[in-house]
Parts: sequence; structure tokens; C-alpha cells
Amino acid sequence: MRIKLLFFGQVRDITGSGETELAGITTISDLKKYLFNKFPPLKDSKFLISVNRKIVNDNSTLNNGDEVAILPPFAGG
Repeated sequence: MRIKLLFFGQVRDITGSGETELAGITTISDLKKYLFNKFPPLKDSKFLISVNRKIVNDNSTLNNGDEVAILPPFAGG
């Protein structure tokens, strides 16, 4: 199983990349563990996660081919 990861804003600055692919990650919780291990500064960052352009929570599952975006906090008016 493979997913496509997209990084935006300050998260992109921390990871040093705009996108990558991962295999073997099946939940958002597992993805966050992976990201915090690989990029420790993310532990102190606030961000949202979307799967296929829909904001999800930590107990969401991932499927082969999902597009996962790691988004910085955003404000609007």
C-alpha cells in the first residue's frame, strides 16, 4: 500500500520537501508517529491532515493511493 504525502507552508519548511510517497502506513495515527520520528520539530508544530482533500482525525484509516496533505494552521475571515 502506498500513499502520496504533500507538505505545505511551515511543514514544508520543516520537512525540506513538497511531496513524497510512503508505503506501509495504514492510519493517521501511524502517519503522525512516522512524521514525528523523522521530523522531530513537527512535534511542536500545529497542523491539519487531509486525505483526498477532506480534513480527518487521528483515528482515520488510509487506503492505497490516498493523497494526504499536511497543512499548516490557517485563518480566514
